[in-house]
Amino acid sequence: MSAMYANEATDTIVIKDEYGYVREVAYWVNSDNEAVIDGDIIYGPVDALMANAYNGEFEDEDQNFFERRAFSVFRGTETWPSGMVVYKYKDEDTEHLLQPFVTKAMETWTRNVPDVKFHRLQNSADRMDGVVTITANPCGGCNSHIGYDKKVPLHMNLQQACVGGTKRGTCHYAEALHEIGHLLGLKHEHQRPDREQTVHFLCENLNPMCSNMPQGGNCCGTSYPKGCCKQKADFTVAYDFNSAGPYDITSVMQYRANAFALPGKNTLVAVAPGAQVPTHSINKLSNGDIRRICQLYNDRGENCR
Repeated sequence: MSAMYANEATDTIVIKDEYGYVREVAYWVNSDNEAVIDGDIIYGPVDALMANAYNGEFEDEDQNFFERRAFSVFRGTETWPSGMVVYKYKDEDTEHLLQPFVTKAMETWTRNVPDVKFHRLQNSADRMDGVVTITANPCGGCNSHIGYDKKVPLHMNLQQACVGGTKRGTCHYAEALHEIGHLLGLKHEHQRPDREQTVHFLCENLNPMCSNMPQGGNCCGTSYPKGCCKQKADFTVAYDFNSAGPYDITSVMQYRANAFALPGKNTLVAVAPGAQVPTHSINKLSNGDIRRICQLYNDRGENCR
């Protein structure tokens, strides 16, 4: 079982981000006091998330502004300088647990996108701004920061165990590919503004993850009981990222069909002819993934594949 889909939200909050876009996000707080939003994206210290809480009304956005903006961060501002991702493992035990499949995932990215490189520091190095510390915190799920930030220490967690906790499962090669995609700057494919042209979100199949949902009730609309359906915010579209190019249902950033679903149900179904939402974690990069990272780290995107 993938621990990526065990990241159960504990609350929701409406935020206004640095681009001026207002949206509701589901979040939980990890053992490093970092807020994790959108299922597996480390936002940063929970205080930073609280500081961006928005108490006004939702605003109409300038659609032309968003249309200018693959589903990723913005080139030059949130990408790694010279394409070099600097990282370290928390300690030798973490390295022993994770290094084989993390190295394999990094090699997959560099083999397909030569403009991206990974530079490892010694485990003994202090945690520092602009450097990724890779951990295997128990019950910490699979998650990472998105893109580069020189002002804060960065983090990627790949859980290997969760004894007695709710975040069951482990993170391996497929999850490492996905989380490194976030580190390089990619957002979730299912949160693109044009999602519904290719993939439909079935709110009635979302697991409410609460004990007070009335019989026959579901997560559609807004009338469900307080404390239920927090994970619904993980399926909201996000305009505050670059969403140029076609929807890529084969992307390593695409959530699988039964993400956070009731047993035996699917939350994501294909609506475009010939499209099929994956039923398992994707363990290879798509042409779209490769092209997008090429466009972020070298302007020759169309020549990458």
